[in-house]
Amino acid sequence: MRIRWKYISQYLLTLSCFVLLFKDILPGSLDQVLMILLAGLTLIHNRWKIVKDHAIIWYGVYVIFSFIVTLYTSSSFAYFTTICFSFIVIYTVTQNMRYNEDLIHFLKMYAYFGVLFCTYLIIVYHDKFGLTRFGNNGMLTGTKIDSSISLSYYLISICCVLIYVISEEQRWRVKTLLLIGLCECSLLILFSGVRKAILVPVLFYVMYMFRRNKKHVIRLFKYAAVLVLVLMVGIKLINIIPGLNRNLGDRLLTLVSSFSSLSSDSSISERVRLAITGLQLFYEHVFFGFGFDQTFNYFRASHNGLSHPHNNYILLLDIGGIAFFLSYYWGHIKVIVSGLKRYIKLPYEQAIILYYVILTLFSDFGTASYNIVFYNLFIGIGLCMYRLRKEDKCEQS
Repeated sequence: MRIRWKYISQYLLTLSCFVLLFKDILPGSLDQVLMILLAGLTLIHNRWKIVKDHAIIWYGVYVIFSFIVTLYTSSSFAYFTTICFSFIVIYTVTQNMRYNEDLIHFLKMYAYFGVLFCTYLIIVYHDKFGLTRFGNNGMLTGTKIDSSISLSYYLISICCVLIYVISEEQRWRVKTLLLIGLCECSLLILFSGVRKAILVPVLFYVMYMFRRNKKHVIRLFKYAAVLVLVLMVGIKLINIIPGLNRNLGDRLLTLVSSFSSLSSDSSISERVRLAITGLQLFYEHVFFGFGFDQTFNYFRASHNGLSHPHNNYILLLDIGGIAFFLSYYWGHIKVIVSGLKRYIKLPYEQAIILYYVILTLFSDFGTASYNIVFYNLFIGIGLCMYRLRKEDKCEQS
């Protein structure tokens, strides 16, 4: 039974990684069709049973609340559909993770396909580097990636997973290829000009390397030196490459400058105004929210086409009120509380999921992740980690 599960489930996990990372490159709605097919095969493989899991409960409740908000406020079902896609991905991946080795396999496949994704973008769209922030203005023709922000969600997750897989990989040829992929991913991040896409992987690297080498001071200094060297090279590239300097130079300077200069950054000033507008809207619709369409249209009318407050906390409160907000964030809280309680005994592959979920909470102050599968999937994986530990104990006994 264990052998059968190992091969079939990991096969489905591999295919899920491919569909997920190439979903916006596949033509039409093929990604949705393939993911639904994989979900169906998962259900058949589980003999038409759904394994009891906090991930399914969490996102299932969130889907129900999204449906209620959509009906109550007469909003378009387009937003609800994107949330349902995340649910299908979370279901397919978590239902195929029964043991910790399945999680490790998923992370490896995510890293490998992530390298292919980055390589594809560089080969096909290298002539677009430096024209403007990479990914904006529909420059990625033939894909459904319409902005540098949308692209950054891919790159953040790929970069973080690569950091882990590279540190675990023992085969030097594979490690070298993955390091090349990490360089490609980092280059795409720089050209995208998204500041949190730089900051989140850096913080992830610091958290993971400290956990891995906290008892080895010399190693900590070595990895700290590597980080400093990489940052110095990155800053040098930004200074000498016109396209990077034009699209990222001033934005990066504001990121590392003192808080007294934040008001001079037009992007941050605009985000503050958006947040104030969002809070005012929430005070008018505290319990039931204003709805998807209504909220986005309200912001477009108030802020020259900007459709949301660029803050996921405020956005959820605006859309569905307090209950909608809690239906989403109780999953994050449970992952973090459960992970910290068992932190000392957490294996590295589970610790990085904890770090990633913590960093999504940080990132949510500057993005709208309510339907972003690259955030929500890892929260779902975090919620099924307790079951993975329990299954492994049962197997060992």
